Amino acid sequence: MRRIYNVILFLLLVGTILIFDYQKKKDISRFNNHLKRAETFEGMNANQDAILEYKQALFYQDNPDITKKLFNLYLKRGDSSQAEERLKKLIVKNLASNKEIHDYLDHLFLKEDFASFNGFINNFKDMYDLEKYEYQRNFTYLTKDHKYSEVKQQGLRWFLVADEQRDFIINDQERILTDKETKTILNFDEINQEYLAITDRKKTIYKINKEVKGQLPDHSHDIYLDSKYLIKNNNGMILADRLGEVLCEADFISQLWQGKYISLEKDQWYIHQKQHRQALDLQAKAIRLNKLEQAVIDDKLIYENNGNFIYDLNTKKQSANYEQVDFSYSENIAVKSKEGWGFINQNFDTVSKMSYEGAKSFSNGIGAVQINGLWYFIDDEFRLDSKAYEDIITPNDIGIAFIKEDGLWSMITFIKDML
Repeated sequence: MRRIYNVILFLLLVGTILIFDYQKKKDISRFNNHLKRAETFEGMNANQDAILEYKQALFYQDNPDITKKLFNLYLKRGDSSQAEERLKKLIVKNLASNKEIHDYLDHLFLKEDFASFNGFINNFKDMYDLEKYEYQRNFTYLTKDHKYSEVKQQGLRWFLVADEQRDFIINDQERILTDKETKTILNFDEINQEYLAITDRKKTIYKINKEVKGQLPDHSHDIYLDSKYLIKNNNGMILADRLGEVLCEADFISQLWQGKYISLEKDQWYIHQKQHRQALDLQAKAIRLNKLEQAVIDDKLIYENNGNFIYDLNTKKQSANYEQVDFSYSENIAVKSKEGWGFINQNFDTVSKMSYEGAKSFSNGIGAVQINGLWYFIDDEFRLDSKAYEDIITPNDIGIAFIKEDGLWSMITFIKDML
């Protein structure tokens, strides 16, 4: 009896094996049939039919190559969620390549789905090579109608711009404030609503009174600020007021920033504020000037001594040595180290990576960085605008900036909620 029982068990086992083998061969056959049909549909660009057949094939055999095919087809269809589902299955099995990761991120970028884009980078930046990708966002701004060949000076509501024929001053509504006869403008004083215009920058002699005369500095676009006159003569430079009273005589004088300026007298640097003058304890070979010929910005200056150092006039603290520094507007400061450009805060602490091709200091919560030759706006979380430009001037206090496209500048206004 026991022998009969063993024989029955053996026959059942053999039968089960045969059935299993038959089913396995049948599944392989079905898998191959669905795979063949899927590849045929894909070759015909019938992507929806191809997806259905690939999914049927996966039912019979878990195949990573088919998962990759489904991932790519979902990307073609623009179905981010289904593509991400397949990609994460590959990631779990450590089968996703950098190509699949990059293709997915490029897809999200083109769709401007920056929430998913940034989240994916944050989750997988330690597992894959994502160095070329930056956190993204959409910046909201309005672009004005007119185009300019040059933007020379940016105020709060006044802007000195130029076309091919002449310089002119516009306001924030792009209304021209200067007359048509004016060809060259050196500078404007927005507070007093005046500007200095000449016809020949190198030959014009400017006279305040009989005792004070000289030539305008050759390399200065900005001679006239804060109701003061800066004159260059054979003995150095003179700062005088509208009445001709001499306020300072020195070898060098910077332009004023909120009443403050720097002078160099017999190899000693001084900081001036109102009627006070104080010697600076700096081993400076030179003091850096911004585009307005100002040395002091937000109570900081940049001095050169085998590199560039930022010096805080209030705390007497100085930064590390940098190859280059872009002047700050009391926010993150753009600096260049050996590795590249990046940002430091007002305490001179590094707050971003230092590998950008170029960078411009923050103003009103927005800075700019250069990547692959193009410029992008960047916010204080270091997320890039999705749009790139030939050049950028960061926004002023009321959110007006300039962008350069096809060799010409346009005024833009950032939406208030954005700032």
